[in-house]
Amino acid sequence: MRAIRKDQVAKRRATQEQRKLTRKKKLEKEEARLGDKKKEEKKEHMRKMGIKSKRETEKEEGGARKKRKT
Repeated sequence: MRAIRKDQVAKRRATQEQRKLTRKKKLEKEEARLGDKKKEEKKEHMRKMGIKSKRETEKEEGGARKKRKT
């Protein structure tokens, strides 16, 4: 009886650890996404305030305008 109970407890703890890990990964991913979003909002705000010109902002982002090679 005790052996069965110990197995059940061990299995439950293993699943709890797995859930903790998946939740931790999910939260880290969410924080990274929100960090990127805040960074983009800050860039847009600075551009609107005139601190950075639109051209400088586009240059940092990789440029919206690219010349075609013919």
